[in-house]
Amino acid sequence: MPTSPSNICQSFSAAPGSAVDWTNIPPNGCTVSQDSNVPWPFNVASPIRLPAPSTINIKAGLTSGKYGYVASCCPTPVVVIVT
Repeated sequence: MPTSPSNICQSFSAAPGSAVDWTNIPPNGCTVSQDSNVPWPFNVASPIRLPAPSTINIKAGLTSGKYGYVASCCPTPVVVIVT
């Protein structure tokens, strides 16, 4: 699967199984967490502390739709559109 480059604070689209390559992570890092009742789209458990020690992927087998996360370094929640 191709990599989905994404500014950590901007919404993005990706296919199930795609790697996520977050950019613009602050030097002191950023924590990505589940946004309350919004389904978690990633293959590793919440929270994810960036920079991550391993590759993060969109979960394989997710149905198309909107998912999301909250990042400690972003002013608003981020939407992930699974295609």
